[in-house]
Amino acid sequence: MPDKIQQLYLIGFPNSGKTTVFNFLTGLHQKTGNYNGVTLEHFDGTLKNNPAMAIRDLPGIYNLFTKEPEERITVDALLHSNTATGFILVLDALQLERQLLLATQILDLKKPTLIVLNKVEWAQKHGIEINTASLSHHLGVKCLNFGRQESAFYQNFTEALESIEFSKNVFNPKWKDLDYATLVQKQILYPEPEFESEDKRSRIQTARYITGRAQSRNSAIKTPFDLDRILMHPIGGLFGFFIIMGLMFQCVFWIAAYPMSWIEGMFSAVSALINESAMLDTWKSFWTDGIMNGLCGVFMFVPQIAILFACIAFLEESGYMTRAAIIMDRVFRPFGLNGKSMIPFISSTACAVPSVLATRTIASWRERLISILTLPLMSCSARLPVYTILIELLFIHEPAKPLLKGLILLAIYLAGFLSILMIAGLLNRIIPKAKKRLFVIELPLYQWPRWQDMTQSMWRKVKIFLKDAGIIILCLSVVLWYLGHHGPELKTLNKQPVSIETSYLGHAGKFIEPAIAPLGYDWKIGIALLSSFAAREVFVGTLSTLYPNGDSNKRLTIRLAEERHSNGNKVYTSATCWSLIVFYAFALQCMSTLAVVYRETGSWVYPTLQWLGYALMAYLFSWLTYQVCL
Repeated sequence: MPDKIQQLYLIGFPNSGKTTVFNFLTGLHQKTGNYNGVTLEHFDGTLKNNPAMAIRDLPGIYNLFTKEPEERITVDALLHSNTATGFILVLDALQLERQLLLATQILDLKKPTLIVLNKVEWAQKHGIEINTASLSHHLGVKCLNFGRQESAFYQNFTEALESIEFSKNVFNPKWKDLDYATLVQKQILYPEPEFESEDKRSRIQTARYITGRAQSRNSAIKTPFDLDRILMHPIGGLFGFFIIMGLMFQCVFWIAAYPMSWIEGMFSAVSALINESAMLDTWKSFWTDGIMNGLCGVFMFVPQIAILFACIAFLEESGYMTRAAIIMDRVFRPFGLNGKSMIPFISSTACAVPSVLATRTIASWRERLISILTLPLMSCSARLPVYTILIELLFIHEPAKPLLKGLILLAIYLAGFLSILMIAGLLNRIIPKAKKRLFVIELPLYQWPRWQDMTQSMWRKVKIFLKDAGIIILCLSVVLWYLGHHGPELKTLNKQPVSIETSYLGHAGKFIEPAIAPLGYDWKIGIALLSSFAAREVFVGTLSTLYPNGDSNKRLTIRLAEERHSNGNKVYTSATCWSLIVFYAFALQCMSTLAVVYRETGSWVYPTLQWLGYALMAYLFSWLTYQVCL
């Protein structure tokens, strides 16, 4: 092959196995990019053992006359493929006739093309045999089977690339003397239903003709049990969905707890070593409270992100995720969402950060945006310490009521879910509606995932978080450290570090006290609210600092319950506790989430409006709660 870099485009139906073929051909060494103006990803790689051959995995399409904006990206790439040496067209052996419509359209573009027939083993299990020689003859291009004999396939593939050529056949005789690419471009700009329907009708007949000669069925082979009888049942399917999602959530929450504690312990050990060093106290504080806490806040999320996306990749590769989207689509559609929104909402009970990344499975930008903007309303695990200590304070002087406490916690999560539906319905009316789009999705067969593909997908999401959101989190953590450890009176040298009360954060707490007093909060609670912007669970740690234990061994809840105002009234009354619960249920006190929202939307407008909007909601609802509970 030539020494200069050449470009191949990988094309096919959604769920046809393009990514599997791509990962195999590139040896799992690819880079992710984004098309200008959209968030849809494309993947670029080079052919393993031949870095001069570049391969781009284009988004899946059903036909060239698609109305979907995301699929139009692929169509534009095909019609203006001046840089492409040729196409690699992946066809699903189980759905050959349907996918031959796209195949004939691609071949009529008159670009060197190589066809890869995928899922051949699955087709054989269903009694379907494909004669690749006959298929190659009728299509006029080389056709290869991609299956278990991967080494043989790679050798045949590289040999076929040496003589890759365009098909000499014409699959719609009416356009024989015309440039089909020009016709498609004209149809996109000036739609004519008659042209599109006539073209499809002719190609459907051609697809049936080719399938009848290249495909045979063995009726004696029994097909595998159809799981869709259970998992797609109107009632059983919904029940099964919540079981599967519940198991996924438990994996994210419970399994991730162990590596998260190890990571926290590791950074704590490093911080201890720094504190024992001979450097100045100011630098010790900078490295421990600023850098180490910031890095810990970044890497603490990695286990959850990795486990969540491993679970999602498993469900996607196995074929279940598509069915889950169909099951939930009917519930969410009236609120401007679709079935694919359910996965991020479920996973956000563990952490909103990976859940925002999980919205990438939503094709519509409008529906994805509504999902991103409403995700913080689902209570995450970071709020659990806050809820726990406040619920304990509500019953500090009463006999143990574990059932009632559990019901309160359940009600908080239920309120978050209902709030999502209400806010999503409001956004659905505010955000300009796009042209109505049908929820069209391809139902793949159930299959065991390729572990390499799962690992690669999981690692790609982790890298995105570490490289993009992680940098922002670390920078903001350093800023918060400075504000919490320096004050306006530090004007001279050899000054000891100020306390949190006299720091910039402390001054800010006292400055905002008049504004938060109607909610039942004093300046110390104000400091805790400001500090918890880094992470909600910081609220409890800040309270421990503001209300030191001294020589007693009283639990934090006891110390808070005994705290009094200057007039002798309790600080943490029932009204204040309920007000705080409501505040944290609505307020977006998480810079990690804001950083990822910025990363995913490409603008600070959305996270800024998101933070301000939920802050206003939290303030109003907390005020109402406090007034009602007084």
